[in-house]
Amino acid sequence: MSTKIYNAYLWDGTVEELMSFLKELRKKYAEEATLHLVQFSGWLKHKEEEYKSEGKYFSLSIYLRSCINAGLNEPDNLDASAAVYFHRGKIALQFFGFELFSRDGKRPMMELLRSEPKLIEYDFWNNVDQPEELTEEQWDDRKDFWDFLQVPCEDGLIYEFSSRNTLWEIISNYREKTR
Repeated sequence: MSTKIYNAYLWDGTVEELMSFLKELRKKYAEEATLHLVQFSGWLKHKEEEYKSEGKYFSLSIYLRSCINAGLNEPDNLDASAAVYFHRGKIALQFFGFELFSRDGKRPMMELLRSEPKLIEYDFWNNVDQPEELTEEQWDDRKDFWDFLQVPCEDGLIYEFSSRNTLWEIISNYREKTR
């Protein structure tokens, strides 16, 4: 079985700085999720009409939460989180759901991650040779780190960007922008 760890980073700072960064990132997530929904407002209106034609009640908050719970890779699934791992004196993070947001061929949430100086890329794949820019020792360190965790997301803490309160904020902002 191959191991593929994507969107993984080491945090070069304290836990307090990390929490502050994640809270700011949640604000950016809410902005991007709102803009994403605006992009797909035609689709959401179609879903609402579909529900009504079947005699069903349509609630945007219930619909979005059901999309998150279904876990499908769909444009109306706004699920996003970060798994935070503590091992051997290191703090590592893995981000999920940020690839969804795309505007003008760019992925703004991913660009935010790449531009944060305290985040150091820490991806790992055991089915390829080590990248040229890494020493054998650095590559082996990554392998040992991710092998120790066994099941990412079960061996870390989860910071949820798509919490119920954040979804309410996104829906409120969406309604303002689409009036």
